[in-house]
Amino acid sequence: MTEYRKHAARPVLDPVVDVVKLSAIRTNTRPINPDPRDLPVRGQAFGGWKRVLYDLAWFDSSTERDLALVADNSDLVDSWIRLHPGDLTIVWTEGGNRYEPDFVVVEKATDHLRPSSGIGLSQALAPPTGT
Repeated sequence: MTEYRKHAARPVLDPVVDVVKLSAIRTNTRPINPDPRDLPVRGQAFGGWKRVLYDLAWFDSSTERDLALVADNSDLVDSWIRLHPGDLTIVWTEGGNRYEPDFVVVEKATDHLRPSSGIGLSQALAPPTGT
């Protein structure tokens, strides 16, 4: 731990949640591929999902697409969404640092938000620890 963090006071934040609705329509200009398992991933919109909130999803990498396939085929998952920039911005410090997750996975039995950044696919849908 850095010396600064040892002595710095913890910030006091007032919890603020702004609930906004996602747009009911997403504009797609990509070719539509009905099989989400196909390659290449970039440049295509994929259909054929069972649990996604929108009919089509597109991805920046095959890892993102693989996470979507795991979520879509899991009996633990109610629904999922591949977010776009600006869909869900989480401000997490007084300085205004922001985090924009790529995915939200809604599990059937819990209310946990599953970030996809920095985790492997085997961890993506593992039960949370300490709950």
